Amino acid sequence: VQVGDAANKVASDSPGDLKLAAVLLDIARMLRTRSTNEAAGAILELLVESVGCDAASLFQQRGNRMFLLADQGCSDCFRKTVEGGTPITGGYAQADAVRLAEPIQIASTSTVGNRYPDSAAIMAHDGFRTCLFLPIITEVDTWCLGLVSRSSRPFGATATTFCSAVASLLTLQTAQIGRPTPIDQS
Repeated sequence: VQVGDAANKVASDSPGDLKLAAVLLDIARMLRTRSTNEAAGAILELLVESVGCDAASLFQQRGNRMFLLADQGCSDCFRKTVEGGTPITGGYAQADAVRLAEPIQIASTSTVGNRYPDSAAIMAHDGFRTCLFLPIITEVDTWCLGLVSRSSRPFGATATTFCSAVASLLTLQTAQIGRPTPIDQS
């Protein structure tokens, strides 16, 4: 890999972008040998380290609710708040991402209180200011990948594209293997 000087550099990959590509390959390798349920925690840990967010979560839809499958960096208060699942309709941004089948980014939790009051309350409690929710929808299953940050900057194009690629890998994993092992809610 050759990296030119700043004068010649147009839009080539930076070493940070190359690291994200290596992480994406690590996640793909992980998914070859494990189910999504088994790999979820490790994938979220890699996302938090690689994207520079403060926490990440993966929700799975069952019926009309979204249940937390795994998280990295989330508080006990967050886990307790969502432990019975969150409704697929209402004031949660991840529910809208799934319902609309498109990513939702919130650049500032202070401005979304009317549209997503439940998400805004949870994020504000833990000091998060920005978030990104990516739906993962297949014929077999529906999930939502969420990333949150205490930074006042929204997730940039590189981080959003990288996380979208991770979501796509999870989509392929589900389509290839079928329904993952059910989550034990006992």
